[in-house]
Amino acid sequence: MALLTLYEATKEALYLADAERLMDWVIANVSSGKGFRGGFHGYELHQVDLTWISTEHNVDVYAAADWLFRLTDKPKYAQAAAEARHFLERAFHTDHFLLGTKPDGTLADSSMLALDVQLWPGMAIPDAPAQWRSALDFAATHLDVGDGFDFNGDRDGVWVEGTAQASLAFRIAGDPMRSTKLLMTLDGDRTPSGLLAATRNGRVSTGLSIDPTKTEADFFYFMRPHLGATAWATLAATAWNPFNGRK
Repeated sequence: MALLTLYEATKEALYLADAERLMDWVIANVSSGKGFRGGFHGYELHQVDLTWISTEHNVDVYAAADWLFRLTDKPKYAQAAAEARHFLERAFHTDHFLLGTKPDGTLADSSMLALDVQLWPGMAIPDAPAQWRSALDFAATHLDVGDGFDFNGDRDGVWVEGTAQASLAFRIAGDPMRSTKLLMTLDGDRTPSGLLAATRNGRVSTGLSIDPTKTEADFFYFMRPHLGATAWATLAATAWNPFNGRK
């Protein structure tokens, strides 16, 4: 998506060619026919195949593949977008999105909540079913922590990156008041470096593992300068949708 944004801004063909190469690798290596798998963990000769499927990843694949199809009219990208979207339809559960699947292909436990998977589908898929809008309301009910949002359902602190994502999501969904309110709170997260901190308190848990082959939840965000938080805040402030390259 970054390469496609650069291509549309510069018309430099190399950016489009590289975006195609990346998506072609994704199609060739992690398509399951029913959604795109996690990929590979580790280095060559000792890699582990990650067979679980992530809702977040499939939003990304849908957005990039659909964008490529708009630019190239190549059927393989339309097919990739359709596969990813089909998985998102499977991952939608009543009023919110599940995290994805377990390694055996069964859907993840409904107790495993994640903020970004509630926000991204509505930003990436403008013609999404109307009921998907409930995922944004679900996040506001189950993942908010005061003047921001947590990464997951334990609500142990504000995840600044996700709060910026929520600001943009509300803007795209037609709620500029909620969007602006969230955006204004991010000023307090600025560090002396100019970057925003990842959290507003010492540590925020995710319920996930750094090593995707293990089950121990040891992936945390800390109150340190963070590029992801700063980037999403910039996208929210400029009302820029990174999933389609449009304001």
